[in-house]
Amino acid sequence: MLKVRNLFFIAFLLNSFIFAQDNEGVEEVIVTAQKKEERYVDVPVSVTTVSGEALEIARAGYVQEIVQASPSVTYNRTAGMRGDGIYIRGIGTSLFQSGVEPTVSAVLDGVVLGRTYNFLTNLVDIERIEILRGPQGTLFGKNASGGVINIVTKDPTDVASTDIYVQLGSNNERNFTAAFNGPVFGNAAGRFTVFNKFRDGFITNEYHKLDSSVEELMNGNDSEGFRGKLLWNLDNGTEVLLTADYENQYRTGIAATLRSMPNPGFIDGDPVTTNATCGVVPSEEENFSTCMNHPSFNEMEHSGISLTITRDLDNHVFKSITSSRDSSIATEQDVDNHWDAAWTVGIARNGGISDTQQFTQEFQLSNLESVDGLDYTLGFFYFTQDLFRNFNRRVTWPAIGFDGTGFFNTTVDSTNWALYGDTSYELSENLSLIAGLRYTNDELSYDYDRPTGPIIIPNIPSFKGSDSGEESNVSGRLGLKYNTDVDTMYFATYSTGYKSPGWDIIFEMTPAVAARGSVEPETSTNFEVGMKTKVLNDSMILAVTYFDSTFDDYQQQSFIEDLLQFRLANVGEISTSGLEVDLFGSPADNLTVNAGLALVDAVVDSWNGAQCYAGQTEALGCIGGSQDLAGGEVPLSPDFKMSVGFRYDVPMGANNMFITGSYRYQDEFQSSWNQYPNSIVESFGLLNASVGYEMMNNLSIEVFARNVMDEFYVNNYTSGGLLGDQMYLNHDHQRLWGVNLKYTLGGE
Repeated sequence: MLKVRNLFFIAFLLNSFIFAQDNEGVEEVIVTAQKKEERYVDVPVSVTTVSGEALEIARAGYVQEIVQASPSVTYNRTAGMRGDGIYIRGIGTSLFQSGVEPTVSAVLDGVVLGRTYNFLTNLVDIERIEILRGPQGTLFGKNASGGVINIVTKDPTDVASTDIYVQLGSNNERNFTAAFNGPVFGNAAGRFTVFNKFRDGFITNEYHKLDSSVEELMNGNDSEGFRGKLLWNLDNGTEVLLTADYENQYRTGIAATLRSMPNPGFIDGDPVTTNATCGVVPSEEENFSTCMNHPSFNEMEHSGISLTITRDLDNHVFKSITSSRDSSIATEQDVDNHWDAAWTVGIARNGGISDTQQFTQEFQLSNLESVDGLDYTLGFFYFTQDLFRNFNRRVTWPAIGFDGTGFFNTTVDSTNWALYGDTSYELSENLSLIAGLRYTNDELSYDYDRPTGPIIIPNIPSFKGSDSGEESNVSGRLGLKYNTDVDTMYFATYSTGYKSPGWDIIFEMTPAVAARGSVEPETSTNFEVGMKTKVLNDSMILAVTYFDSTFDDYQQQSFIEDLLQFRLANVGEISTSGLEVDLFGSPADNLTVNAGLALVDAVVDSWNGAQCYAGQTEALGCIGGSQDLAGGEVPLSPDFKMSVGFRYDVPMGANNMFITGSYRYQDEFQSSWNQYPNSIVESFGLLNASVGYEMMNNLSIEVFARNVMDEFYVNNYTSGGLLGDQMYLNHDHQRLWGVNLKYTLGGE
């Protein structure tokens, strides 16, 4: 329920804008939410647009950190990053299985990315990010049943410029970025960006006291990469854009810390003294240490090349986007996340690699000006992806001298093609009919081989198997759009989404699991009404949307405590509804503001047979080892979330001083599907601030602080049981300081 203090804050925020002084008008914001360039106020889609400057103000340097600038987005952190998930309106995918696609799709410069870890990248040289909320089945396809994150990087221009950024900060943070832009030859311009980012971890691994070969600091990051763009403007109205990029990320584990000790039945001896050898003391807030006796890391590599050809054809624009991308992730996890010599059984480590290779081809045709009141976009999309995964597990049982290792290899191949069309037809001068349709065809297959025998957990024999299938779907949208004037638009739409079937491909694959076949496709319906307008003497853009969505056969995994296994299943039905507000622009001279809030009620409508949480009794709803989750909270979905960011410039002759600030607040939320009471993340609010000085010699110096009030908060919890209660922390769970240096040469 919305808290009174939140209502007061909203009223104060809106009141401050109402009394803002006159302004020359907000700069037009162009988005590509409907696969063509349009003014933000003309697009009948619930979309948040976050500029590159707004990302800097919010201190969002990675895709995972856009939660700091968009209230509708949340992020689920896991130990292996393969299972990380991005959620929109409480809907997303956080799975370890190789045979399942994400519910929230990501698009990088027009190229769809096939798996969540494919887009856990650094945000460098960004023009804007568009967050399309709710099912986007018509224009973006099969894995956009929950929404789309559309990342647009800066294109080359013919004005020569060089931008160099250096950031130094807490935890030995050292970031360097350089962007070189300008004419190359003839009508061609290029842009080349290179970056390197480093920061130490913030979780101390006390096991180094016993073994110096194990790294001391966990959750550090070391990234490097580049992006190159070459843009030709030919005389015949053709534009050719060639893009190539590469990125490597190395993370020293994603370590959780203990809030409470493991189940006494899982260890030998007094649970109170567990980890005493290392000196780790479990705590709700004070424990920033772990005791992991195996190395833990994640290393990701992304690379790709794309060719975008845009051709003007009289009153039409034809676009071809061809791309090839490779992504890989190598992981080593100390699964129990702590250590003690007294443990009778230990899952020492999980590890392996995942590698995806994808090819996409898309053709689009759209008109520039209405023909008898008709606007349209037509398209063809082709996608193929080959996924290979090697997974290995080591289990030890010191009491009997057992030390066993098992592994599996799997390939998952998917081919998708689709035809789509989206139209808007003027019924009258101000009223338009919106209609869209997409036909999708999926072909999927997998091969699985686990040649190793029993290794105690789980005690299963070797297995080899394969399966394949084909699925088709028709999704679309229908609605009305009404313009009261050129800068005010109201809309109402009904849309559907689709996500392909998937398989429960994990280490515990058995003939019985394989016989269950694939989980059913995930489908969604969404009703929205909204408005977009310019307010306060056209100095700000305001967007308000009410939504009501339902997801049938939602694909989700649960963790079986007594078997230490994950299980993939279709949730019967979940729903999410609420209100979203976006407000951005320049309400006063030298002041820019980007604000938003989301009121979201995401609940489980039906899910009978869900796993119980650790310690759940029959009186608490655990019947025969399972529970009915109807009425439960959808995890990672706060009821209320808001963010606001601003920049204020103070001209000082030829120089300029500026102040920036950002604040985000969110209510408490459940972080576990099984509704474990100790997995509720408390509400929190984070304040960032900076002050800087720009000199006429194009040098800028900025001092900043993240989490100014030093408010401790948790990203998410794991749900207790045999391994104890654990919590995942973000980099800014404590106050951080730093300085930014920027030097610009040339440019407009």
